[in-house]
Amino acid sequence: MLCRPRKSMNRLSRPHYFAVSAGGLALALLLGLPAPNAHARCIAILQAGFPHAHVQHYPANIRGVLFQAPADSALSADDFEIASTDAGRPLRGRIEPVALPADSAAMANLPRGTQLFRILIEGGYAPGGSYGIRYTAPRWLPMQYPDAISFTVDPAPAALTRDDVSLRAHPPEVRMHVVENEDIGTGMIAATRRLETRVASTLQPYRGAVSVFPEWADSENNGATHAYTPLRQRASACSGEAFGAGARERPDVVYQDCARPLGGKALQASAGFFEIDDRLHALPVLHVDWDATTQAACAAAVRKPLSHREALDAMQTGVLPRATTGSDGQ
Repeated sequence: MLCRPRKSMNRLSRPHYFAVSAGGLALALLLGLPAPNAHARCIAILQAGFPHAHVQHYPANIRGVLFQAPADSALSADDFEIASTDAGRPLRGRIEPVALPADSAAMANLPRGTQLFRILIEGGYAPGGSYGIRYTAPRWLPMQYPDAISFTVDPAPAALTRDDVSLRAHPPEVRMHVVENEDIGTGMIAATRRLETRVASTLQPYRGAVSVFPEWADSENNGATHAYTPLRQRASACSGEAFGAGARERPDVVYQDCARPLGGKALQASAGFFEIDDRLHALPVLHVDWDATTQAACAAAVRKPLSHREALDAMQTGVLPRATTGSDGQ
């Protein structure tokens, strides 16, 4: 990748940051009881970078790759070095904002105070071409995402429709579920159902770029649904939410506290392929319920107190002791 000296400091180097894990740390709360020095266990990072840096192929109709940055940063094309194996010379880039609807789950999934941009090149990305892009402006903190991306443009275009993406709920499990709040985690014995995102075979090469944003709501027996709220879950107490995580490796989870009566959940979701365009596609609503076996396991789990060691182990693995639920805890 090409290198060149920087003449001035970009405003992205200002401390727009949030907390991230400094290593393999224990969770901050045990069943609601705070651990000492919880806030001292995290370091600050920039909410910036290429959120889809892991994607290595894009279709022929790619408009631009995504870059996240603080909304008030003075981001410019000069902050990026772009090279192609075919051009043999640096390419000139261009920046445009991604137009997310203000009241959408996609916007709610974007960290507060940040904005999503597309990095384009003059004349567009050529089918069959291979490209490398690097963000080169100085910054004083590590970034949430990688500062570089490399990819190849496939010969054929692709399109995303509402029929290309669907959600499936896995069988229910009674587990120790950790709810993250700021930089503190709270353990909860809960009925859980892991969500799987399914993507059409035509989009499998670009699965990591398909952004899915689930929302959930309580549903009544008569079919009535309460107001939806975005299903935002973080990988750990100190990590930031990955944009559009529903289409990547870490699954979303629908959960309900076993200490309360279990009720149905309704999930609606939207999906977008923002490297191509700004459109969000509404997916069919998925209804999630709890069977009698799960309800009985929930009741048994909350009746049996956990020892301090059992609770710590459960918070790290999610698995409850066998005697707690009358099963293997899975």
